[in-house]
Amino acid sequence: MHPQLPPRVEQLSDEIVAGIPCQKGAHRNKLRALPFPSIMRIYVNYAHRLVIPRPRNVVYAPGFWNCEIARQRCEQINTIAQEIFEGRDLHSRLSRLTRFRGYRPDRYDDAGHLIGTKWWNKDFALNALGIHHLHLRKMDAEGGRKDSDVLLYIEFTRDQATFVMTGDHGDLDGPRLEQRILALRSTNEAFVLKGIKGAPDGGYTPEQRIELAKAGVATGASVHGKVVVGANIATDGSSEYCAFQSSRLLRALSHFDPLFDDLDWIQEQFSRNSHEPPAAPQFEWWLQGTNLLMYEKSTGAGFPIVEGRQGWAEAAA
Repeated sequence: MHPQLPPRVEQLSDEIVAGIPCQKGAHRNKLRALPFPSIMRIYVNYAHRLVIPRPRNVVYAPGFWNCEIARQRCEQINTIAQEIFEGRDLHSRLSRLTRFRGYRPDRYDDAGHLIGTKWWNKDFALNALGIHHLHLRKMDAEGGRKDSDVLLYIEFTRDQATFVMTGDHGDLDGPRLEQRILALRSTNEAFVLKGIKGAPDGGYTPEQRIELAKAGVATGASVHGKVVVGANIATDGSSEYCAFQSSRLLRALSHFDPLFDDLDWIQEQFSRNSHEPPAAPQFEWWLQGTNLLMYEKSTGAGFPIVEGRQGWAEAAA
């Protein structure tokens, strides 16, 4: 028996369960039966695969345009760069799998081994390396658009999109993308382990590091004598960000939900924005990607509580 959730949090849990793609009703029922922290973690794993629409600066990793594929697809890439700069919705450029692979319960054989793959609803490049991929489109014989085999690998943060490289589906869990990321990170002190010398021979090979990451082992690599953080991943294939952000969201819900029943505290929040609070406020929790806000229905006032890695959505100009 799971602990009873406060009414607003219970409503949020119901909305999360309804919003995560499931291919079978039985799968959704299994999801609904899980404890709320597990539901939140599954949600964050799913929501992180999407891209919050907001204007971002576009930068290109060193050597991005040296690739023949990038030069051949220059016009399409520039179109995507403009869409990102303007804050357009990129949902149609994401993998179609995000539309129906959100959750299904794990199954195990008699020996306790997982049946199938833990990557069914997870993106290895995103969870291990923090890199999204967008599909370049091509026209089919009927004039419709369909996915091409060319992928654009991008790191999205709040205010920037870094175009890392162009490639294909083999790069999603291949060594080429990992090596590009390590090269980028070797110039960023946040990813360099200070005071640790790298192995003269570079340590594990790129292929070995990929296999370790797939097994859920965090990796590092020696780049120009520096030890650089590589994959940062859990044994179930979820990302470090998934664990970190779901914990932040749960703590915020626990802390703030009771405060929205405190009339003095509510008065203070509205006063900060020079507004009078409603006589009978009606608050509910909203999730926007991995962002969390409290919404007051009668006034339309929103209270940002937790911001995710990609920032808040902003309407395109």
